[in-house]
Amino acid sequence: MMRHKEIEKLIQKKLDREITEDEEIFLLEHLKQCADCNAYYLQLEQIKDEILNLTEFFPKADFNARIFARIHTRRTTLWHKLIPTLISAYFASLLVLLFSPLSRHFSQKVLIAIPSILQISFKIEPVVKGIGLLISSLIKIDLTQLLFGFFLSLFLFYVFIKAIKSNKEEKWAIQKFC
Repeated sequence: MMRHKEIEKLIQKKLDREITEDEEIFLLEHLKQCADCNAYYLQLEQIKDEILNLTEFFPKADFNARIFARIHTRRTTLWHKLIPTLISAYFASLLVLLFSPLSRHFSQKVLIAIPSILQISFKIEPVVKGIGLLISSLIKIDLTQLLFGFFLSLFLFYVFIKAIKSNKEEKWAIQKFC
């Protein structure tokens, strides 16, 4: 039995092309005499040949898209999940502004403040681009979509802050005159 373990090691060395001449002669002599070891060697030789003759398969670039289309599944990204939320928040804030008891003076202030917001945005654009590139590389969102969401959020934040301040100022003015 011990001899067959040594023969198995020699067969592996032969298949790996690491066998010496003396070991190969010894192995071939044993394979002529032992049918079991010869069958084992032929099986391993056949497996080696089949592995070397395997063809590599690389799917085309649109492989995933075709599979998803076939099973009627769509990939959803984080951005696709956030779009409805951002749109609904934007329209909700517009409705609040339209139907709120804010004065026309406040609406005029918001319309006048938009150019100054644009000037500020041009000054901080390089910083925002850098942060956007960092974040987009982390979460794989397109930079334009990320910047749109960021500026929309800034605009909504600005409008809500102004609405709160204006509302407080109106209350103070009313209390002052009463």
